[in-house]
Amino acid sequence: MSPGSRVVAALSVLVPVALSGVFLAVFAPALWWVFTTYFWLAFPAVGLLASGVTGLAERLPVHASEEARERELLEAIRGSGEISAAAAAVETSMTVAEVDRRLRELAEGGQGARRRHLVRPVGGRRASDRGRAMSAGASGAMGLAARGGSRRYLLVFASAAVAFSALHHVDHVIRGNHSGWPFQAEVTPFTFSLLIYALILPGIYLTAKGREVAGYHLFVAVVGLALLGAVHFAPTGEQESPIHDIYMVYDSPLIGTLALVVLAGLITSVALLAITAFKALRARAMTEGD
Repeated sequence: MSPGSRVVAALSVLVPVALSGVFLAVFAPALWWVFTTYFWLAFPAVGLLASGVTGLAERLPVHASEEARERELLEAIRGSGEISAAAAAVETSMTVAEVDRRLRELAEGGQGARRRHLVRPVGGRRASDRGRAMSAGASGAMGLAARGGSRRYLLVFASAAVAFSALHHVDHVIRGNHSGWPFQAEVTPFTFSLLIYALILPGIYLTAKGREVAGYHLFVAVVGLALLGAVHFAPTGEQESPIHDIYMVYDSPLIGTLALVVLAGLITSVALLAITAFKALRARAMTEGD
């Protein structure tokens, strides 16, 4: 199944599940138990959605600004001393033709022999130089692979956080407690928690487009963890207790347990998003410092 098909299949399950839960809670609260017969379908759909989003992101080209491309090339030259267009293309996000053009501009930009010494044609290199270029190219490929891995995990955990957040909000509406506008007349913390989608979805979009926004993901994840901790675990007397306000509200222990699993999945996915974003930022800082 192609990545696009996985996304469509996952959304064809998640969207009806979420909308039907809201519909039952608002228009037929006496029949809320019907939701429990198919609620479990959302869990495999979350994994399918994350897999599809990751697959789509891997097919998109990684965009970089002119300054970022120039910095990549200069770092590659600094790391190997001399470099060919082919080796530089392996180390950076540019093509061989683009690297060759930029290297020629660099060689002709001034300081004649000194700058030309940094640049050698692809075929005119000694064996030791070719070996050094291959070594530099391998290290560059490893760096690109590491960035690709972080990007993939950021997409997986961010997508999972969105899916679990939607299920948790549906759980709020079904339970009827700790809910709020637009499902009740009163504006409550539940209402403001809906803004999380406006924060996390742009990060998913930019990451899928190849932008390096690990810092943005870290900010969203830290804010999300702080809100989850304050709402569910801070001893304020009005907190949404996982046991008393979620599990014990349902007559069925199975449904109460599933609601707790959704909350645990939400907290876990947001925590993993924060950890992955922090590691990505740290790896980038170490790379730029070398």
